[in-house]
Amino acid sequence: LCQNGFGNPSHGSKWPSVFYVFGCVGFIWCLAWFFIVFDSPAKHPRIRFSEREYIESALEREAEEQGQFYDSKSDNEKIPLRSIFTSWPVWALIINYFCGIFGYYGLLTCLPSFMKDVLGFDI
Repeated sequence: LCQNGFGNPSHGSKWPSVFYVFGCVGFIWCLAWFFIVFDSPAKHPRIRFSEREYIESALEREAEEQGQFYDSKSDNEKIPLRSIFTSWPVWALIINYFCGIFGYYGLLTCLPSFMKDVLGFDI
């Protein structure tokens, strides 16, 4: 950024500034997320008691309608990794993603030589 700058085109290319801008925006967003967002209304330090009670009662009602149990104090919800990784749809997504990325990078690495050797472009 110091070498290329932001504004004066006579000093060269300005494309690196895009990465600095989006990196700073992402960093600020991350900091805001860590200070504003909490796991549950019960853990939020700046929420009014009435608002917290309203949100938790709405979540409890919704859980009861779905035949589930809502516990606002629960921290140890276990992720069912065994059932996730033995699921056929999950393996279909993993294989699909692998094949798509494999094909994309194959095209990405071979395309310049194809354009030079077959199509005759001066690269």
